[in-house]
Amino acid sequence: MKFYDLIAKEYKNISLKKKIYLNSVNKIIIKYLRKKKYILDAGSGDGLRLEKIRKKLKNKNFSAIEPSKKMYGLFKKNSKIPIKNIGLENIKDLNQKFDAITCLWNVFGHVSTNEKRLNILKDIKKKLNPKGYLIFDVNNRHNAKQYGIIKIIYRVLVDKFFFNEKRGDAKYEIVQENKKVKGYGHLFTIGEIELLIKKSNFQLKKVYFVNYSNGKVEKTPFFGQILVILEANN
Repeated sequence: MKFYDLIAKEYKNISLKKKIYLNSVNKIIIKYLRKKKYILDAGSGDGLRLEKIRKKLKNKNFSAIEPSKKMYGLFKKNSKIPIKNIGLENIKDLNQKFDAITCLWNVFGHVSTNEKRLNILKDIKKKLNPKGYLIFDVNNRHNAKQYGIIKIIYRVLVDKFFFNEKRGDAKYEIVQENKKVKGYGHLFTIGEIELLIKKSNFQLKKVYFVNYSNGKVEKTPFFGQILVILEANN
């Protein structure tokens, strides 16, 4: 989590640039969390977003985990929600179960392989109460609104006939204090998500495609990021 340690000071401003998208996702997930009491947020960043969600949901028991030490420090300043400085791979070590677990803003994209993502999904399922929800959103590799129609046509054809999950691994840079900070994130296909759901034995409750620019819920999977609501049938 070195990347998030390096951008911690700028994280609030980065979030503000995407507030329309983030607020749209928040509105959707709040609807699903209203009847859930014990909620864990994994990869909580600086805590400001989770505080917004908490204020919309009264009488809920929130907790959080965050692997970046500096983000964890910011969270402790911004929120009184209980938090542990651990990552998704350690979720199996938590000593309680939850009615819902959220992993927002491409948290799963920072897990390096689908094999590891599958193992984490299985661990998460064990930490959910019966009928508990797992809610996550990830970057869509086939998002034509984000990457352009020509590029997406090429990606769809290549992924259909010669799929390789490593093609979804993207490297990028953020400039902070006149220095370039290198980051990594995986861009998912719908097929990858469907296969992970099947192998982890979650039940798909709903999938949304949320426009990354204007927050609109799109009708086609080619125009938005992927927001998934899963239910555990333990």
